[in-house]
Amino acid sequence: MLRLFIFLCLAIPAVCVADTLNVPGDYGTIQEAIDAASEGDTVQVEAGTYMENIDFMGKAITVTGVDGAGSTFIDGGSLGSVVNFAFAEGNDSVLQGFTITNGYGGDGGGVFCDFFAEPTLRNLRITANEAYSYGGGIFAKQGSPVVDTCEVDDNTAWNGGGMECLGLAPVVTNCIFWDNKAGNAFPEIYDIAGGMVVTYCDVLGGYPGAGNINANPGFVAPGESIDTDGTL
Repeated sequence: MLRLFIFLCLAIPAVCVADTLNVPGDYGTIQEAIDAASEGDTVQVEAGTYMENIDFMGKAITVTGVDGAGSTFIDGGSLGSVVNFAFAEGNDSVLQGFTITNGYGGDGGGVFCDFFAEPTLRNLRITANEAYSYGGGIFAKQGSPVVDTCEVDDNTAWNGGGMECLGLAPVVTNCIFWDNKAGNAFPEIYDIAGGMVVTYCDVLGGYPGAGNINANPGFVAPGESIDTDGTL
């Protein structure tokens, strides 16, 4: 009987239970929590400003600002791209609920995607980032991020101030691209290869795709109001 019990225990596969890692409760920085995380884990980040440049390192994890983008900021300190996906991450590598700001680099000041990365970017505000070449807000070099319900505004690059796609096929839905700037051309979106799918987005100047519009999104500073004609 004892031998049978031992055999059954060995035959039953181990069950991996996803863990929740809290910042700053368990870890002082977001990157420390990412480094410690395993596949399927969630990194929960409390409201605040985190002076970091983070890298998902290929992990299928969710990193979420629990109080949303209005209260949780990742500030890159002009020390490179704020967020990097460069290890073939899939759609189950999820970043959500943050403001991504103050990134600076050659490509992808806010978010940089390469090496066939396909992360999910959801409920983000990507603002005030700069790339001296391509994709001030988001640069998809050889990556296909899924960008859902994000505001991409006030970013700067030589081409593709808001977002640039060099290859593959990013999918962008329910997003706002507004008041981004380009030193050369394409201030909002620049799709070199023509593979991007952009739908149901509000893009300054317009952009081809089902449900896309060109309408003032009505950004206002705290304490200000917006008139019915869309002006402050």
